[in-house]
Amino acid sequence: MITQEKIHTLGMHVLIQLKGTDTFLFLLRSDYKDRDALHRDLIWWWLEFGEDMQNAIYREMDEEVWIKLLDKEKETLTIIWTYHERRDPKKTKWWTAILYHILIDPKEIKLSHEHTEYQRLTLEEAKKLEPTREIVGKAIALIR
Repeated sequence: MITQEKIHTLGMHVLIQLKGTDTFLFLLRSDYKDRDALHRDLIWWWLEFGEDMQNAIYREMDEEVWIKLLDKEKETLTIIWTYHERRDPKKTKWWTAILYHILIDPKEIKLSHEHTEYQRLTLEEAKKLEPTREIVGKAIALIR
């Protein structure tokens, strides 16, 4: 039986690589929310009701960094990691995370209120970032 206590949450993250380079886009979360405030991060979001995963990616890239993906960029989107666990003491709420990688050539990057700055870094430079969300380290380890 499906009850409100048995909730499944789908979160998605995207590691953005700048096309033709060995650099990636990393963001600094603002303090608009306490959760992971002032931590280095990737773009991430929750899948909204009625939304498919690819459209969610396109929406979130546009909302968080004002990047509208070109069709040729959309073709470079790949899943590099998935994760699934129960996240609460009662072991009833499931969490699934999907990590994507995409190659893009942004002409301009503007940030939403969720981030205060961005950096274009190599993986070696990104390894030195602190503090970071756990997913940043995972992405760096997987993309090598």
